[in-house]
Amino acid sequence: MIFMKKVIFSLFLLFTCASAYGENWYAVSKYDVFDEKGDKTSLRTVTKVRDQDTCYKTMVDLADINLNNIKWVNAECISGYEYDVALESVFNKKDAPGVYIYYVDKAGHKTIADFPDTPNEACVKIAKNLALQMEAKGSSEVQIIFPVNFQLPEQKESPQKAKTEDLFTIGATKDDVRRIQGEPTSVVGEIWFYGYDYAGFDEAGNVNDLSNILGNLKIK
Repeated sequence: MIFMKKVIFSLFLLFTCASAYGENWYAVSKYDVFDEKGDKTSLRTVTKVRDQDTCYKTMVDLADINLNNIKWVNAECISGYEYDVALESVFNKKDAPGVYIYYVDKAGHKTIADFPDTPNEACVKIAKNLALQMEAKGSSEVQIIFPVNFQLPEQKESPQKAKTEDLFTIGATKDDVRRIQGEPTSVVGEIWFYGYDYAGFDEAGNVNDLSNILGNLKIK
């Protein structure tokens, strides 16, 4: 009888403790990001993985992020039900109080990058630069998530912007893009930039490349 009670109590402890453990592991890395003036902003990345071994491997890989003007500070692996709950919305790309970047790394792991203790207006330029670098380094689904009602300066009305709600896509001519999108904010060779988004053209003057990370382009 005493033996059975011990078995039942052990099972109770097992299931009670198991319920406190999280479903996922998270590799958390912290970095210092420096602008052209040398001013520092804190960057934190959180990568979601399935097990502890993968978490530690990912943590080591994150120490060598290989992005410009970024210095690795430290990293840790965490797991727990409370983290699953707290991070669920951002890993589903829901808006949050602060600006953050969502992307899928080259290993296929969902990752978020945010800027602790930094005002949203101050980290927008850094977020744009990092998002472009991440995409260039092979990350996919790169997207900057802004808080509700947060307005970027380039999203304000400008006389240069086209007033039509038409859309364009691959194959559109330069005239089509100019009519729908307005004049580009800058031009580099055959690439027209609208803020940090761009449309690239082939030798015939038709769109053959698009990047719309910030959603400035009116594309199909």
